[in-house]
Amino acid sequence: MSSIFLKYFDPFNIFDTFQHELEGNFPLRNVHYKTKDDEPISTIDKLNLKFTNDTNLLSSNTFMSILVISCSNINDYRNKIRPVINQWISNNKIDQFSKSYRLYVFLIQTTVEDVNDNKMFNRKNINEKIHNDFPEIKHIIQFPSFFKNLEEKNHLFTSICTKIQKSVLTSLSMKLDVIEGFRSDLLYVYTHKLNLYLKFGLLNQASDILNKIDIEFLQNEPFIKQIDLGTGFQNYNNTIVQFIDNKNIDFDAIFSSSSDESNLNYMDLLKYKMIQSLRLLTLKKQPILHSDIKTLYKVILSDFIYKVKVICCHDCNVDVFIYHFITNFIMEHKLLKMNLNDEVTMPHQNKLEWNDFLGQLAYTKRQTWASIIDKKAILDFKINDLTILNKNGNIDFDLGENYSLQNVLDDYISMTQHVVSYWTEIKPISIDLLASDIGILLNKAGQHEKTVAILHSTFEYYHNVMKWDDLAIQILEVYIDALEKMYSKQDSKNVIIDDELVPVVTVLANAYLNLICLLKDKKSYFFQNQSMRSLNFKQNFWKKFLQLNDNTDLTYQLDKIINFDLTLNTNLKFDHQLNVFYYYVNLEWDWLIDSGIVVKATNVKLKMRNIKNDRIVIFENNEVIVSGKKESLELKCYDIEFGSFELVSLEVFLNNNDTIFLKDFKQGVIVNLIPLYDNQKLNISINPSSEYYENQICLDITYENYEHIINKDVSMEIQVVEGDKVYMKDSYLDVEKLTFKRINPSFNRIALVNKNDDMTATNSIVVSFMITTVTANKLREVRTITKLILNPLAIHHDFILKQNTSYLNLSISSILEPTNIIGTNLIYNGEEIPTSLDSTVKNILLPNNPLSMFKNFFSLNDPMPNTTVEYVVKYKTLRFAIEEYLTSIFFDKYPNLKCYKIIWKDFILSKFQFHINQFIHFKIIKLKVYDEVDFLNYLKKIDNKDCDLNQKFMNILLDVYRILFEGIQVKDSDEVWNLGTLQTIRKKFTFEQMDVQRNLFTIHLKKKFDDVNLKMGECYYFDIIISKNIKIKDDKQHFCVVELNEQTNTWLFSGFNTFKLDGSKEEETFELVLIPIKRGYLKYPNISINANDLPNIENPQSSHFITDFINNNENVIVI
Repeated sequence: MSSIFLKYFDPFNIFDTFQHELEGNFPLRNVHYKTKDDEPISTIDKLNLKFTNDTNLLSSNTFMSILVISCSNINDYRNKIRPVINQWISNNKIDQFSKSYRLYVFLIQTTVEDVNDNKMFNRKNINEKIHNDFPEIKHIIQFPSFFKNLEEKNHLFTSICTKIQKSVLTSLSMKLDVIEGFRSDLLYVYTHKLNLYLKFGLLNQASDILNKIDIEFLQNEPFIKQIDLGTGFQNYNNTIVQFIDNKNIDFDAIFSSSSDESNLNYMDLLKYKMIQSLRLLTLKKQPILHSDIKTLYKVILSDFIYKVKVICCHDCNVDVFIYHFITNFIMEHKLLKMNLNDEVTMPHQNKLEWNDFLGQLAYTKRQTWASIIDKKAILDFKINDLTILNKNGNIDFDLGENYSLQNVLDDYISMTQHVVSYWTEIKPISIDLLASDIGILLNKAGQHEKTVAILHSTFEYYHNVMKWDDLAIQILEVYIDALEKMYSKQDSKNVIIDDELVPVVTVLANAYLNLICLLKDKKSYFFQNQSMRSLNFKQNFWKKFLQLNDNTDLTYQLDKIINFDLTLNTNLKFDHQLNVFYYYVNLEWDWLIDSGIVVKATNVKLKMRNIKNDRIVIFENNEVIVSGKKESLELKCYDIEFGSFELVSLEVFLNNNDTIFLKDFKQGVIVNLIPLYDNQKLNISINPSSEYYENQICLDITYENYEHIINKDVSMEIQVVEGDKVYMKDSYLDVEKLTFKRINPSFNRIALVNKNDDMTATNSIVVSFMITTVTANKLREVRTITKLILNPLAIHHDFILKQNTSYLNLSISSILEPTNIIGTNLIYNGEEIPTSLDSTVKNILLPNNPLSMFKNFFSLNDPMPNTTVEYVVKYKTLRFAIEEYLTSIFFDKYPNLKCYKIIWKDFILSKFQFHINQFIHFKIIKLKVYDEVDFLNYLKKIDNKDCDLNQKFMNILLDVYRILFEGIQVKDSDEVWNLGTLQTIRKKFTFEQMDVQRNLFTIHLKKKFDDVNLKMGECYYFDIIISKNIKIKDDKQHFCVVELNEQTNTWLFSGFNTFKLDGSKEEETFELVLIPIKRGYLKYPNISINANDLPNIENPQSSHFITDFINNNENVIVI
């Protein structure tokens, strides 16, 4: 703060005594000031008052005029004092500002006489005399020759300081009023007021004035156009010393915009505003606040340096000026030294703001230094390509005689590091830019390896992280230039990238590719609708890229050249050229290179891996011409396997397969390849046989749509892949694989052999088959299907042999499924013996129900040994019937889902477990168990979320599942049973020799009395007549035994009850005596034939023979 002058006139040299004591009370602190009644009170921290006797002091800078006198009598007054006062008053009436301060008389008493004694001055004292003679003087302060005590002295000096303070503030207000009279010259008013406000420390008012000067003048284009810019630095002696020397700065400079004699120029006003802004900040409480640091940034950089750089751009020494201004003026300024020293403690946020400001100063200094180096042309290249050289100018900047390239590099790096030291915490992006600056300079200097090391990470950051592609392109071009200068076909060099040695060719190829992709659709900075680089430029780099790959095995990330959207859903289409169907997926892609670059992809290949067996399936397309627009590509598959697959990679081959672009997919990207149905496409299915023998396992092969296919050159291979010890019959061999070079619909059945002993009694086996078909050596399909093979019926038989006629008793029961018996018959001696079964009546057998059994009884005439009969049963199972019924109504309702017919039959229906009783008793088709979560997980195997039709199918299946659990009411069960697949089971029976021989004997019990009613307790005689069909073997003894039932206790024997037979006789008679011991209807005792083996007679092995006891069911009456 400059001093506020109190001008004094001391003609008698007597003021020294009191001057120093008065100044000892200065500065006056915490002074309150109010300019106008409607304005708030301002507090002035201190009034820096100073007495001066400078006769050249302008009235505009004078805030109080003091005359110092001493007078002891009237003669002195008349002769000396009055003339002095006259002259003094006259000197204070020279201009308008003379009225802006008060006149004071300091009357200093030098003798002990009382100057207030009226007698000494003819009835008036000295004060009255002066007031009377000089009305202008209204303030007289008397200083006694001595003070009675210190308190009196202090009181006087305090009073004087108060009057001075009031007088000075009044003078300030008066000066402001005077200045307001010059409103026609606003610049004069603003600058004059600004000087006063800063002198008095009225900082808010000063700040307002600075803003007005900036807006109304420095930013006012009409004003700027009418004044001289003052851009020649010769005004500052070329060395800039005058401009930046603090000693030569006039803080009270006043500018006028209207005076004809005004030599105002823009640079002087710009400097004035900058100087006063710094002065304002310096007057604030230190250290300055965060907002003040921002203001400092604006004052120095935005409002001064940058403007000087623009308006003085044609001056060859403008960079020299800015360099010295930063170095010798700003960095040495009092404000920075007050804030940036070790004793100052400031908040961290303020520290960061200071670093931002100081870093920007250091960066500006580096840039101006670089321009100076370029203008002095001491290098073979320019550091800054935008520097404009002035051949006629003389750059006044001394670098030394031996200043060389290495000195330039060292200084540039040192100054860059200085900037980095400030910006490390606040501007990481700018630090990367600074690093790229060093890399670009090193490349120009021929240090290419260092250039690559620096620019690699810089490019990656701006391209991948910041997405600043415009800047990334510029860095990349320098990066490529350095790599090209390092690359040689004959000498394979390496370069360090991320601490690893990488071949230059690899880095260069990727750099070419990055540049080509970044330049797609990139517009020029300067010309609207014009490309940033020419088409020839892009084509040239594409050609370079392909040439690099001719002798390398490099693989590139596919994401670099295309954005793609892969529809993970297979579709079916017919190839009219090959006459076969194929599966395909759609690839939507958008190439990231310019549309003017013609690209021919030799092959595009999508690989996926089967989750179960790791087999690879490939969808591909060849000879694809790429255009710049977004388009769709069919990736075809002629060798497909169905199941769940995991995406492996998407590969694009260019340049005759020398250039490969690859996209590796993350684990877990699953796609379900499912077989699709088409009316014109061959569909080979395997199902449990519709006709089989009870002891056989057979499969039917169905060639659906065979009559519609154009190319019937189809080979097939069927292999058992899951089914422990289950084989297929191939002639006399049991094999796991059957191969057919050409399918023949007449071959429609396969016999299976189950060698697993644990499964023979279950009547069901689960087998998985892998079916491979190849059509015309062009389309190969591999499908794995799992089938549950059932024999739901159990057939039991019983032979009843009589002497001349035998009977076959047959019974059928269901083991696994409710079954409807449609018809039965017996084939005997080549003839069919039908039954009178009514096919209109449902003969339903329920599983595992002893009360639910179907019987047939056949009479056979004289069956010979080893004669075979065949029993044939035609039936339908409830499950097959329901499945056919649901399939019919499903595809009738959703005909557009017919492509999923294979999935519906082989995958969906097998998941449903139906509630048997609900259908049998209530005609309701209903699921037995409901688990929606489990069903949804099951559907994931066929789910493809990228296909709208597939998602519709998934939603409908879920609805069907829910509906089936609620139940579908059927009006008539016949409409379900009638749809079932008719199946036939056959069973053969052979009359073996032993079966016939076991039925040798006919026994007749003949009465030897005439009584009709027998009496209890009496003996009755009977003859047992035994007839034999063939002779008995010699090695056995045969006995006829009459057996009593001990539990009923109805008969007693009298005599023998066991009789030995003679094997040589065809008929024998034995007498038997029976005694009835119970009244009522009695049955005869049982009579049987037994045989004992002779070699083991002590412990005989008894064989019981089936006999025909004619009287077995006869009753007698006992009274």
